[in-house]
Amino acid sequence: MTTGAPQRAYGPDGANGHSVRAFLAPVERTVALCGMHFLPPFCVHGALGISDAEIERGARDYAAVLEGLRAGVFDHRALANAPRLEAPVGDRAEGTV
Repeated sequence: MTTGAPQRAYGPDGANGHSVRAFLAPVERTVALCGMHFLPPFCVHGALGISDAEIERGARDYAAVLEGLRAGVFDHRALANAPRLEAPVGDRAEGTV
C-alpha cells in the first residue's frame, strides 16, 4: 500500500495519530475470524512527493517481499506484531522508502 504522508506521520506523535497497522485493525480482525494469518502491511510512505527512483526502490522492495513470502523466508509468528513488512535484508535495495 502507499500513503500520501511520510512514515513519521503514522504514530502516536505523528499527524495521523496512529500507525498504519492501527488503521488496519478491522481488516486484521476479519482475517483472524476467517482463520487466516494477518501479515503487516508493506508500505511505501510519502507517495505524493517521492521521486521516480524512490518509487522504483519501493517496487523492487515489494518484489523482494513477494519472493520472500513465496520462498517461506518470513516467520509468521515473528511478524505477528511487526508494524510493517520489509524486504528480506539480503534482498533489500540500498536505502529505505
